Amino acid sequence: MAEGNIVSTENMDIEEKLRIEKNTRKWVKHFIDNVEGRTYEEVLDKMTPDSYFVLLGNTPVSGKFSKEECFTKMAPQYERYLVRPTIKFSHIMVDGDMALLRAVGQGGKARYGSYSQPYYGYWFRAVEEGYAEIIEWNDPIEMATKMYGAAVVPPEDDRDVWTMAGA
Repeated sequence: MAEGNIVSTENMDIEEKLRIEKNTRKWVKHFIDNVEGRTYEEVLDKMTPDSYFVLLGNTPVSGKFSKEECFTKMAPQYERYLVRPTIKFSHIMVDGDMALLRAVGQGGKARYGSYSQPYYGYWFRAVEEGYAEIIEWNDPIEMATKMYGAAVVPPEDDRDVWTMAGA
């Protein structure tokens, strides 16, 4: 994370706060228009040179990607979709240069089955020229399972899973 670059609006003049939030809302609209339009590359293209995109989890599709890596490592994985999911946004919160968006994804089809995500979340930080940070929450195991065919399954014996994990 670009530590220290988050803009605090707590003690800010109202006009300056409104200017920053207007800019953030411009990038919210751009984000929603392109994600719902399945033109994700347009979002990635508006990342600043030193920004990054995080897809949470510990799967083949998860990671922290620089702008360049979004195009060379992350985006090529999405070619595993036969049909990209339709993503619809339902809730938006903006505070200063930050936005939190809630969405649902459905109707996707990947190499190893149908794909849907009932709970998507996106957080980003906007600057004048685009996105400084983007973090995506979803179920990366569902995504990886449908893209790569490996499933996470419970153990075959009937012992408590948490006990087996040493918890």
